[in-house]
Amino acid sequence: MGNYLQLYKEFCEEITDAPPNYHDYIGLLTVSLVLGNQIYLPFGDTRIYPNLWMILLGSSSFSRKTTAINIGKRLVSEICTDRIYPNEFSHEKIQSLFKDRPAGCFFFSEF
Repeated sequence: MGNYLQLYKEFCEEITDAPPNYHDYIGLLTVSLVLGNQIYLPFGDTRIYPNLWMILLGSSSFSRKTTAINIGKRLVSEICTDRIYPNEFSHEKIQSLFKDRPAGCFFFSEF
């Protein structure tokens, strides 16, 4: 995984001036999304899945948060289209979505 994260970061740094640590975090997020609930660590009688909750903080426009997020989102959507959840949904729709697709991510450009 270390090699992937380094390659991901190098790729991102070539195409945007977003802070390098954004690429570290989004790189980890892409790994988590691709692995989904297929991989886990046993912990006693339970399982720990690679769940990540992430918010990138930075100045509006200048920090390139959305640019960094969109690079990872585009990569994941090419590999696992079903892991990208919609940004608009009803309560019923999201419950159905989680039942059918328990591993995924919402990408919001503003929080």
